[in-house]
Amino acid sequence: MSKECAARTILVYGEVKHVGFRRFVWGLAKRLGLRGYVSNLPENGVKIYVEGEPEKIERFEKRVSQNKVYKVERIEVRESECRGVYNDFMIIKCASEAGLYGEG
Repeated sequence: MSKECAARTILVYGEVKHVGFRRFVWGLAKRLGLRGYVSNLPENGVKIYVEGEPEKIERFEKRVSQNKVYKVERIEVRESECRGVYNDFMIIKCASEAGLYGEG
């Protein structure tokens, strides 16, 4: 029996590029057993697509938004469709280069 799946697209703006923020997001997602990706946006931000159990996603969102290390100025969160196409969580260099900018 499969567990309930939720998904979110999270856009994070601020001083989050070239400071280890994607690796922080990746490690957090891996520890929580979530799937998806994190990538740089063309502007000063990062895009996260995450899917997994709803309660784990809630914990993930909270930790990303309440981190004390990175200077997050703004976060936009959208409900997304859980596609089930990701087996793991990965870091992608840039969403637009990977054709993912409009996804989620």
